[in-house]
Amino acid sequence: MIKSDAFFTRNNQILFMIKFHQRLFFTAILGLSFISAGNTQTIDQMREHPGIHQIESELHQNIKSAPDESIPLSEVADLQPRIAKTTTHEVFGYLPYWQYSAYSSLNYQLLTTVAYFSAEITSTGGITNMHDWPVSALVNKAHTNGVRVVLVATFSIPARWRHYWEMRHTGTNA
Repeated sequence: MIKSDAFFTRNNQILFMIKFHQRLFFTAILGLSFISAGNTQTIDQMREHPGIHQIESELHQNIKSAPDESIPLSEVADLQPRIAKTTTHEVFGYLPYWQYSAYSSLNYQLLTTVAYFSAEITSTGGITNMHDWPVSALVNKAHTNGVRVVLVATFSIPARWRHYWEMRHTGTNA
């Protein structure tokens, strides 16, 4: 069964949480903070000053992700309770697909969640590249250490939307 919830974060970003097969958690953080009425940043300004995630994603777009030691989803380990609580806050570890082989050397005692970067999505919500998700070996290693794993999804604004967004920011009707 798939269950999904969407809500707005403090920065007006849309956050989707999807619980999949009662074991894996997917998170999609869509960089839509520019939608807020008070933000006058244009598409051109966003292209001139891309975020670090966009820069890194574009830099590594032609790198193939490492194939996972395929473990069927039915054999993915359940999330175990942490034996010793070593963190007092939520601590995300960011693991891009091009660094996947580093999963075995992460210090899971310092993390509460590993964010696997990234699935690429289209303007219609379709997924164009999962970069070998689900990465079963990572999920098993994290879950046995009491650490959650989430999938980060990235979304680029299509050029055909440019006029709509710019009209929204200038306050004129499209």
